[in-house]
Amino acid sequence: MSFEADLAAIEAGIDDLPAETMRLRYKRSWGLDKSLAEMAMARHEDSDLHVYLYESPAAVGDRPKVDFFVDPSVPLEEVAQGSICAVRGWPAVGRAVELVVGAVRLRSATPLRQPLRGPRLGDA
Repeated sequence: MSFEADLAAIEAGIDDLPAETMRLRYKRSWGLDKSLAEMAMARHEDSDLHVYLYESPAAVGDRPKVDFFVDPSVPLEEVAQGSICAVRGWPAVGRAVELVVGAVRLRSATPLRQPLRGPRLGDA
């Protein structure tokens, strides 16, 4: 399967998609070309929202299994770092997932990849 086929299956609402729970971290960034004043006034839509997924039983200090970008307009700031989330789809390199954390639902906007470095679980 491909990233595009995975997204189509997720969007079609297929009930028998693989599902599991994982831990979630995220990081919003505005790029290196913006000043602090510009970042303070920037809208979420002008940023990048990077998501990291960890195995559910991950301990403090563990590295993420996969990472990807999502729609930057999603209000993830309401979600605590390290929260458990429901993952529908395929949390593997090159695939796509949909995450559900409380009332927040989001889909991968880019294919999942294996992070070279990512925030350790529990890092500030």
